[in-house]
Amino acid sequence: YNIKRKAGQAPIEKHLRTVESKIAESEQIINNLLFYARLKAPRKEPVDIRTTLEECVSMTAQKAPRTVSISLSPPTLNKGPIQADPIQIREVFNNILGNAVDAVSMAEKEGRIEITIEEDHTGSIRLRFSDNGPGIEKETLRKIFDPFFTTKTKGTGLGLSICSQIVGTHGGRLEVESAPGQGTAVILTLPRA
Repeated sequence: YNIKRKAGQAPIEKHLRTVESKIAESEQIINNLLFYARLKAPRKEPVDIRTTLEECVSMTAQKAPRTVSISLSPPTLNKGPIQADPIQIREVFNNILGNAVDAVSMAEKEGRIEITIEEDHTGSIRLRFSDNGPGIEKETLRKIFDPFFTTKTKGTGLGLSICSQIVGTHGGRLEVESAPGQGTAVILTLPRA
């Protein structure tokens, strides 16, 4: 509090931003560890997948660099509710979107993240998160769901591992398609019931 009162002085402002950034990073690491350690069986209820996804996209877009665009198409498609734990599904969406923003932010071109929702032949909902980032090497791709594996300097390596567990407890699948220079697609399939 006392430091914030002295804000306005350039050196203090810079250090204050650094401290706040490190606190946010630490908080995310602690939250990931706690979430991973106490992942519970999902408390399923009807969840409007499109509305939930739109909320997550809106929050992610607010934090993303201006050079990143996120689109959800087709804009009028609504496949209705699924039975899911809304908190856990939001965690999955936010993690996938955050990873996509990180990936496209590394590229030297304007970053694009495109999300599609469709119904597959079994009646399950299939969401595809595609980005135009640098893509992922085959060796790295094999490890991305392993707990504590990360290529990020500021990551715990728990995000996709947690997502995979959550999706599994919902009876769904989480797959990743990628190649260097080709971008990445994360495909999330969730049953309706």
